[in-house]
Amino acid sequence: ESSIYLLKYLAQKPFTYFTNSDYHHGQGLNQPHKRNFKGKVYFIIDGNGNSTTGHFMAKVKELNLGTIIGEELGSNQFCTGGQSTLRLNNTKLVYYVASSTSEIKVENLTAERGIMPDFLVSQSIDDYLNQVDTPMNFTKELIENK
Repeated sequence: ESSIYLLKYLAQKPFTYFTNSDYHHGQGLNQPHKRNFKGKVYFIIDGNGNSTTGHFMAKVKELNLGTIIGEELGSNQFCTGGQSTLRLNNTKLVYYVASSTSEIKVENLTAERGIMPDFLVSQSIDDYLNQVDTPMNFTKELIENK
């Protein structure tokens, strides 16, 4: 629900969120907020993408809500959740088994890949260790040059 709420402030036209879901809220046509944001938006993503991040970014991509910068997101429009945490007896390895699924309605995005950025910007291990935020620096430079 938090993604739908935020999208209503960013979207310029009505949108559908869930196509099939173990949850029933958020289905149907969602109307943009009357006082939605009309400025430029930049989204910085990385290889992570837990919970509904893939849902949200899939809608951002489909509705062309802003410029996406970073690496391929580790999620997309399909999400599993309601996990049970289990541990193997001998190795103590922890693993998770989802008990629910949800998928949002998007056109022209493949389920075989994560959400792809408009500008592919990776952070090297050296930048990471030196606390240099490469995607943020790229984004700032992109904004300054527009």
